[in-house]
Amino acid sequence: MIPVRDLHLDLENSRIGTARDEVSAADLLWEEAERTICGLGSHIAEHGLGPGEQWYVIPRVEGGYTVLEGNRRLLALRSLYDPAGISAVAAEARETFPKFLRPSTVLPEEVKCCVFPDRETADMWIDLKHSGPGDGEGMVPWSSKAKYNRRVRQGRPREWGPETWLWLRRTFLQRDLHRRIVDAQRMQYTFMDRMAKTKAFKDTFHLTMGPKGLECGYQ
Repeated sequence: MIPVRDLHLDLENSRIGTARDEVSAADLLWEEAERTICGLGSHIAEHGLGPGEQWYVIPRVEGGYTVLEGNRRLLALRSLYDPAGISAVAAEARETFPKFLRPSTVLPEEVKCCVFPDRETADMWIDLKHSGPGDGEGMVPWSSKAKYNRRVRQGRPREWGPETWLWLRRTFLQRDLHRRIVDAQRMQYTFMDRMAKTKAFKDTFHLTMGPKGLECGYQ
């Protein structure tokens, strides 16, 4: 756990290129990502920092730590602590950040950090978070199917397209046909939603939507 006051913006942050000092680094970051930093500030003010998130930092010769992973969060936190100190280049942020603070808002004075000995050691782990899935070693974005499954788990209504794919996969188990269904789902997952909602499709297969998904009138 490192005090926020001991953390410093990265002057070589990949989002901005190279900055001469922290003031210019902040200006460049505002220019690059003001909208998302505003959204992040609002979320932090309401919910706090993500409990599972670690900031990646390296020690500075002059004391404190340079943040290699977490610059937007650091700038959002600083702006919540001192909205009046937000750069003039961030007009939207100067207007909105004071509104994020509520009487119940408690801002962290320390953040959870992973301290690396140098930038080169940290780079591999930062690349895994920002450079795509690679061969599976990086962060894999959720597919449309995964997003739908999550919505259902959270209590949202079931939808015709995803439930039709699931019904097809559960119903037609002959090996070659099943493989074709899986391949088609991978290529045209969202297309099914338009087709499955049509009356002709539902009538042909005698399909109705039940609380646990599609129900077929055929035995």
